Amino acid sequence: MEDKMFKKIVILLFVFLFSSNLIMAASVYDITTRYAALQGEWNRVVENAKDWLGEEPGSPVAHLLLSLGYYFTQEYQKSYFESKILMKNKDGQNKVIQWAENLVKDNLENALAYYILANAYYSMSY
Repeated sequence: MEDKMFKKIVILLFVFLFSSNLIMAASVYDITTRYAALQGEWNRVVENAKDWLGEEPGSPVAHLLLSLGYYFTQEYQKSYFESKILMKNKDGQNKVIQWAENLVKDNLENALAYYILANAYYSMSY
C-alpha cells in the first residue's frame, strides 16, 4: 500500500514540476552535445550539433556549439561561418544566453562551461 502511495506522490511531483516549468525538457541532441562540450570532446560536439541542426534547423544553441566545435578542431572557416549565422539570429539571443547560464549553474566546477557562456555573450554582442 505504501509503495503505491509513494509512486503516486512521485508522479504528482513530476507533473507539478513539468507544468510549472521548473524542469525544462531538453532534446537528446542538447544533452549529448552539452555533455561532449563539457568533456572537451570537440569532434563529438561537431557530429552531435550537426545532427541537432538536422532535427531543429536554425537552433541558435546548436549553432553556438557547432561554432565552438569547429574552432577547437581547427576548422576556422567553418567556425566563422557558424558564428556569423549565430550573430545574425537576434531572436535566438535570449535562448542562447539562458542556455549557457544554465550550463554554468549546473556545472560550477567546469571551466569549459564558463568559456561557453563567455562565447555566448560575445557572439550575441554584435
